[in-house]
Amino acid sequence: MPRLLSTVSRVAQTRLHQISRRAQVRGELIAGVVVFGMIALVYALIAVTVALARRYGTLEALGIVGGVAFVVMLCFLLALSLEARRHRRLAARRAALDSQLYRAAALSLIPDKAPSRPVVGVGLVALGAALLFLRRKG
Repeated sequence: MPRLLSTVSRVAQTRLHQISRRAQVRGELIAGVVVFGMIALVYALIAVTVALARRYGTLEALGIVGGVAFVVMLCFLLALSLEARRHRRLAARRAALDSQLYRAAALSLIPDKAPSRPVVGVGLVALGAALLFLRRKG
């Protein structure tokens, strides 16, 4: 038995090491993409600004690029607020389902009496809904 546990432990440790190494490599690659993407964006903005400066003048070109950047920032802020609102609604639904699931679990722990079919049904429905919401997030 101890040999089996040590073997299982080594396999789990190896698997965990592989997963953490893969996550580290993926994080480094994503960081590289972000850094060089930002560099490319800066140079593209510089090129657009220079082209606009040749056509309209320096001050106007800087105003145009700044205004466009401001509008893009507002779009991101709007998307962020919509995502936060959706997350709050989803959390409220999950809280209601969790309370129903807790009630069903508590009633099923009562030793003197077996839980009734409606209680088991509510518990199963709540568990299914919780699994559905958790799976959607992933």
